[in-house]
Amino acid sequence: MVGHPVLSSFVVALSIRVAFAVVSGLLHDGLLISDEGQYLLLAQMRAEGELTPQFWAGYGQALFGSTRTFMWPVTALFWIFGPFRILAQLVAALFGAFTAAAAASLAIRVLRPKFALVAGLVVALFPSQILFSSVGLRESLIWAGLATMAVVVIDSQRSISSGRIILSMTCVGFLFLGLLWLRPQTAICALWCACPALVFGRDHRFGRAALAVCVLAVLPWIAGLGIAGVDFGESALKRMGLSRGYMSVSADSRFGDELVPFVLPPSSLAASGTLPVVLPPSSLAASGTLPVVLP
Repeated sequence: MVGHPVLSSFVVALSIRVAFAVVSGLLHDGLLISDEGQYLLLAQMRAEGELTPQFWAGYGQALFGSTRTFMWPVTALFWIFGPFRILAQLVAALFGAFTAAAAASLAIRVLRPKFALVAGLVVALFPSQILFSSVGLRESLIWAGLATMAVVVIDSQRSISSGRIILSMTCVGFLFLGLLWLRPQTAICALWCACPALVFGRDHRFGRAALAVCVLAVLPWIAGLGIAGVDFGESALKRMGLSRGYMSVSADSRFGDELVPFVLPPSSLAASGTLPVVLPPSSLAASGTLPVVLP
């Protein structure tokens, strides 16, 4: 194992995650985390050609599009084999194992192999890593993208070949797009961290800086987030309070079946018994209301 820390971390992580997915499916009836349900349903509807603009008032298509890096492989597997939850779990498990391998690969560039193996096994065996990469959620793909981006950045810093530097910048760009279709705010933060790091290297400092600035400024702009993602950041900050309030009212992420009621004082409600909200076009409705029950 010590001689091949990257492969060993991958095999251990994948074995544990597949075993957890199978055993949890046998011992627990239903979903471990309720958020899985929306992704499984979207993949099934898309595989059957039923994901229309009318589904969830357009929110279904918007959610599918904003998580397509995860939804595409799950939908393809559902289309080939049928809508089985284990297929989505296997996708998550594969990328969870890839995250452990990337962690070992990152560590071996600065540490001895035995310490790189320890780093990979920490990721492979950490309980929260096992849980969230053994269920039908996108989290493990986000981790894998971030870890891979870190490996690419370190390789770029050590490279003296202009071709390798350009290739590294290209890889960072593709990883940014993959993360963008999983969680945009994470993609923007990762790009802002990666591009300055790409400037520091053994040679070609001016070329590195020019390429990094182009990647940081142009890629988010092409994706519709503004130059360097500034427009996206400003709009996100403006709606952060509303988003948190809306999500807290409709939150359904929990273990077990017990629900805690959310009670609003009568003074905060409109006379019609609804709480007016303004939602972005990609959400459930362009503008609408949240029905609530008056005490």
